[in-house]
Amino acid sequence: MKKTLSILVAAVMLLGMMAMGASAQSFYDIPMAVAAPTLDGVLDPAEWANAAMISFENADELNWVVDAADSKFGPGSTLLFMWDADYLYVGAAIRDLTVAASNPEAGGALNAGDGVQLCFFSSDSAANGQGDTNMFWDFLPWTGEGRNPATAESYEHFNFADTTTNVKLVSSIDDKGYAMEIAIPWSDFAAAADNGYEVKYEPVAGTKIIMECVVMDQDEAGQQSLAYLTDEWCVPATTDVFTLSAATAGTAPVVEEAPADAPADEAPVDVIAPAPVAPATADAGIVVAAVVMAAAAAVVVSKKH
Repeated sequence: MKKTLSILVAAVMLLGMMAMGASAQSFYDIPMAVAAPTLDGVLDPAEWANAAMISFENADELNWVVDAADSKFGPGSTLLFMWDADYLYVGAAIRDLTVAASNPEAGGALNAGDGVQLCFFSSDSAANGQGDTNMFWDFLPWTGEGRNPATAESYEHFNFADTTTNVKLVSSIDDKGYAMEIAIPWSDFAAAADNGYEVKYEPVAGTKIIMECVVMDQDEAGQQSLAYLTDEWCVPATTDVFTLSAATAGTAPVVEEAPADAPADEAPVDVIAPAPVAPATADAGIVVAAVVMAAAAAVVVSKKH
């Protein structure tokens, strides 16, 4: 009897280990923003401090949909995540010395060029490419020719199958790559559920989101690559899980107190304010590095296989 029981226990443990190995999912916590970040295309280190951070800077740790022999992302290439009652916030800082000459034109699918994609699945058994179980979002820092940040746009493929005009997207572009600040309204997720998506993501701690993070890279015309971190391309059962957390990220805005009135029987003292000091300029690469250091200092991320 004891021998039989030992065999059963060993079998259960083996099955559990096999199931864990087959999953290969990573798990991340997305903290709540203390205050909404200013969406200006600049990833302010204070505003994004402690945000969940996903690194894309080590090409050896990435998987690629297409051969990417020439695709390299520099140090500081990251995606950042926070949330509040109104939006899921995404910060993208991609250091790419070979920025595409052009991106797809606005008004249609944007799954090419240089940009970021987020692929949502309703469950581990979701069907890929069907709007009731899968949403695939494109975010481009510019569209068409000219690398103009004013033309930044987002598009969702399977549920809305349209440009998502409610998404706030602001970008900045320089000779070292690009940055984007994105705010996806929870009302869009509610609208997706109204359209038939199986899950309605709610802005409350504990909400779980199965999501694939992708960075698109096009160094030359016809040379399109897509980088991702999971073991398999858009397989729900091995796609990473993000959980909204009650932990906080960012910094609260400083509220300046009004100066106290001078006593009536005392004459106010004249104070000569020092001349303002012009802030030192910094290129986007330095700003991105500061963001990464701030996020890495206390990143609210738990990753385990």
